[in-house]
Amino acid sequence: SHSGIHKLGAVYISIPCIPPHHQSFLNTIFLALLFHSSDRVKFGNNVIFNPLIDELNYLRDTGVYISTDNFKGTIQFELGVIVGDNLGVHSITGFVESFSSNYPCRICKMRKEDIQKQCTVNNNLIRTVKQYNLDVSEGDVSSSGIKEACIWHKVLGFNVLEQVGMDIMHDILEGVGKYDLAFLISYYVEDLKIFTLQVLNERIVCFDYWPDRGSKPCVLHIEHLRKINIRLSASETMSLIRYFGLLIGYFVPLNDPVWCLYILLRQIIDIITSTPLQVGCCELLQTLVSEHNDIYIKIYSHKKLKPKYHFMLHYHTIIKKLGPLPNIIDSLDSLKQCTWICIKGTKYQSKMVLTLDIDENNLPKFGIIDDIYLCNNKIIVFRCLSIKTIIFYEHYFSYEIKHENRIVFVYHQILFSHIPNNISVMPNGCTYVTLRSINDQEFSFKNKVVEVIV
Repeated sequence: SHSGIHKLGAVYISIPCIPPHHQSFLNTIFLALLFHSSDRVKFGNNVIFNPLIDELNYLRDTGVYISTDNFKGTIQFELGVIVGDNLGVHSITGFVESFSSNYPCRICKMRKEDIQKQCTVNNNLIRTVKQYNLDVSEGDVSSSGIKEACIWHKVLGFNVLEQVGMDIMHDILEGVGKYDLAFLISYYVEDLKIFTLQVLNERIVCFDYWPDRGSKPCVLHIEHLRKINIRLSASETMSLIRYFGLLIGYFVPLNDPVWCLYILLRQIIDIITSTPLQVGCCELLQTLVSEHNDIYIKIYSHKKLKPKYHFMLHYHTIIKKLGPLPNIIDSLDSLKQCTWICIKGTKYQSKMVLTLDIDENNLPKFGIIDDIYLCNNKIIVFRCLSIKTIIFYEHYFSYEIKHENRIVFVYHQILFSHIPNNISVMPNGCTYVTLRSINDQEFSFKNKVVEVIV
């Protein structure tokens, strides 16, 4: 087949210090290297990546001279982290490319048999520079999990043990998340029989995803569930996980022990997808992942933990090392009313739910967008209908709310969270808001919100 011959490998470079809302734009992601994958296998990492390594060292030592109206000078760059899917990262950094090998983890030297059942990390097994160098010199792949010395150590200041990140898209959204969902759906449909797959699919089709409607999940098929192979993209999996509690939580008995697996998965995803993190979140994440894996083994006793479950155990240390995977209108003449507006890549329109603040009980204050105003083409004000948050209902992993008879005006720049949320009405008549992302700012922060009683 010619498909294997023409398979390409690519290396891209991004600059993490630019504003977050620009980082996903294509014009801020630069193609650094393109090669035939077969050439890397034939000639090795050294031949393929040496030209790029020379460029990185040049950028570190010499830099690039920039001349603009606002700045003139030389900017130097340094390689901060290598990120990719597990197979790709292992292949270019010299670790084993088979995750059924004796030592499949690049972070620690836990044996495959232990990885399949251990729910915590033994800190004594974390790879060290001294041990890494010894393993490289001995050259025994079966006892180390290292095929060759990392070619990227030629980049000045780079250390493969400290500067290789994790990829939550492949680990969770195309890994653990799908495994968990497949198990949970099969368990409730085929074992407990508390709802049918047809009912779930009807709810998936009819559910109002609103801000996430571009990532609406497809209907599920029983043969895929049985093979633990849900056919969804990463973004569709994220949407299904986010709203799974609202989709079928109504049928699940309260305090069901298996449902805890979903709640823990939601808590884990909330933390690892948050940009600002509070002190203590890493320790909390460590505990949640351990509990999640432990429950998975106990309720799915004939299954062994896949490597991606183990990789999650290292997330808290990776976050500690590399950081986590926000005027007054002076003239109504300049005020324009908008039906929708896109700000830094996020679209806002009426009926979306905003997180305005946190109340004295540490519950979020929500508002439903009623109108959007633009002042002087730069100041954005939302006219919202106030919502009272009653309680966080963990079973649905959503906040139960009720509508209030108040109008609230709030500036976009001082929103507690800039990510719009979804609102749903459940069969019991209660209304719930599901957060699409947590924002771990200090809860004592209070926004300047103007309330109008009508």
